[in-house]
Amino acid sequence: MFKSLDDIFKTISKFAREHNLSCSEYKTLDCMYQELVPQLYISVINKVKKQVTCSGPNKSSHCSGPAVITLQAKEARMNEGIRYQIDTNRRNYDTLLKKFLLPPAQHVCVSAVTLLQAISDLRAKLVNDQSTLEMGVELFYYILNLLTEEINNYLPGKQLYSQCLQVLGQSHLHGREFEHPRLLNNILEKPELKVYLLPHFVPVNSGTANFILMYSTICEKILEKYDVALALLSKFDVHFWLKTKNPKLAQRSKFINILVQALQTLGFEPHADSASLHTLLRKHLICMLDHQFPEHFGEILMVLLKASNCGMDCGYIAVSVWLDFLNYLSKPIELNMSLPLRDQIRLYAQKQRLLRHNELLETASLLSKHFMQERFQYGLYGLYPKTRNYVEVFMAFNGMIGHALVISTLNMHPGVLGDSLCEIIWPYVRDMFSPCFEHASWSFGRFPL
Repeated sequence: MFKSLDDIFKTISKFAREHNLSCSEYKTLDCMYQELVPQLYISVINKVKKQVTCSGPNKSSHCSGPAVITLQAKEARMNEGIRYQIDTNRRNYDTLLKKFLLPPAQHVCVSAVTLLQAISDLRAKLVNDQSTLEMGVELFYYILNLLTEEINNYLPGKQLYSQCLQVLGQSHLHGREFEHPRLLNNILEKPELKVYLLPHFVPVNSGTANFILMYSTICEKILEKYDVALALLSKFDVHFWLKTKNPKLAQRSKFINILVQALQTLGFEPHADSASLHTLLRKHLICMLDHQFPEHFGEILMVLLKASNCGMDCGYIAVSVWLDFLNYLSKPIELNMSLPLRDQIRLYAQKQRLLRHNELLETASLLSKHFMQERFQYGLYGLYPKTRNYVEVFMAFNGMIGHALVISTLNMHPGVLGDSLCEIIWPYVRDMFSPCFEHASWSFGRFPL
């Protein structure tokens, strides 16, 4: 089929090439005209001498002779050689303009109609014969490769090929899982063609394994072109994927790690051009947190803690990621870090319903173990060197868990005396904050408990 269409493509390409040559000639004529106009008139110094006779006051006076007065001024004169060049330039310009206004040659129009009809026939055959699917896909990519600079500069040719790609893409590629990897690779390798490819990239139609693989592939190249990554990742409806595909726990965990690594790649202070992309990744992370909460609460908390204590080989996550995490837990209250936190945390502890008592105890123990390990690793220098960027959010989170634990314990043990309640609560609160205050005991090589 491609051989039968080969003459058609050659005809369109030839006409586009001729059009581009005419455009180049058109621009050249304009540039020459701009250079010639300032040279049309030249300045010539004109000297005029005039004799003025001397007429004395009386007849007895005698003059030595007439006075010679020289007048000198600049005069503009037309350069006839330049004028001839300008007239020739404008005649050629008018001739070329008339050529542009002529309709395309008949054989070009016939080629365009034939190509559209061939694609229409191919689309009709697909309804009853799925074996033609591959032919349509290959024709799509064949036309895509024909979108050279020459074709793009010739608007009718560009519109023709765009229409062909739209029709073929809708019928032969759109939403087909086995075509998504090839689509994705072409978008990443040729981002200038994404306008033709993105409409047919529907990752939610893919299986879970492909969904995660494609998401990971995009995140690996997230720093190359922010706009391309944003356009691609916007096509991933994470909420719909979780609801319809019901991925396994291990797959969801893998997806969470990919998300956090991408957020680390964007860094502690994301570039202004990546702001929308960063916001989208954060929304996807909160979507994972919300799915069957609190199934991923502890896991996301741990990866965020690790991402906030990075080494030199990877970046820190932005504070805004932590704020999203805290505000999800505190809803319907939204924490305002610029205001005093005590009253906000107390209100949260009274109204929070997301974390049950056992989950609060486990969270307190998790925080204690994590920060104690960090403290033990840093020893003399304490926690501040590794956590200095997140002091406020860690303070807020510890306060939220501590206050919520107190309220939850009161609700779990109604009527118990205050001293008894303190004995229950104190070990957890003490261990949660002890990494921040205990001193290193170097004689025993460990921290005192």
